[in-house]
Amino acid sequence: MLREHQAEGTCSHTFGALDPVQVVQMAKYLTTVYVSGWQSSSTASTSNEPGPDVADYPYDTVPNKVEQLFKAQLFHDRKQYEDRRRMSPEDRAKTKPVDYMNPIIADADTGHGGLTATMKLCKMFIENGAAGIHIEDQKPGTKKCGHMGGKVLVSTWEHIQRLIACRLQADVLNSPLVLVARTDAEAATMIDSNIDPIDHPHIKGATVPGVESLYDAIRKGTDKDWEQRAGAMTFPDAVAKALQAKGTDPSKWLKDSLKIART
Repeated sequence: MLREHQAEGTCSHTFGALDPVQVVQMAKYLTTVYVSGWQSSSTASTSNEPGPDVADYPYDTVPNKVEQLFKAQLFHDRKQYEDRRRMSPEDRAKTKPVDYMNPIIADADTGHGGLTATMKLCKMFIENGAAGIHIEDQKPGTKKCGHMGGKVLVSTWEHIQRLIACRLQADVLNSPLVLVARTDAEAATMIDSNIDPIDHPHIKGATVPGVESLYDAIRKGTDKDWEQRAGAMTFPDAVAKALQAKGTDPSKWLKDSLKIART
């Protein structure tokens, strides 16, 4: 399905399913089923505690919702099969079947912990009927839903390890799981570590005093060049500036740092 959409420049239309009734009704009109973390946090938490999606619900919450919906798909697929076997060949030819087995893609949040937790979560999704999952680069414990503020990212390398863990678990189970590598970098304002060289070209920090005096101007929108005035720059640029101040050509350093980030 994904290859066909890519070739034709189209997309799969989907909607979040809350219960077996919705997943059955959706099957007639849509081609995939989505199971969201926010939905599960609000209406399906196994702790029965409703709330916004900060991924503080038990980590089997979303996989359990996937299992419920997948079993509903199987049930109605069997029911339809029996109904069609009871039809005459003429009626069967005139009655278009409904594909109840639309692929389910589910929200894996941040993996709900370290790599072993991520692998167990992935295993649970596969065993419960998910065709795909998406996992994001936020930090467990501070995770917020995409449109909420205060998001904290983990390093790029840590997120890569999560993705490898999910892919490994899917391979162990011989599953063609679709794995979506999600990032919240567009809206996040914090990162839990600046040690990863892959992140260095993208992390900016104040390198000169006087930043506080800019805040009022920034809020009022009267200072359009506040980043330059504050001395905000990436780590490679800060090193290049220090090298230049010492009379050293920084071009090689910038080239090497960019090469490290790309690899």
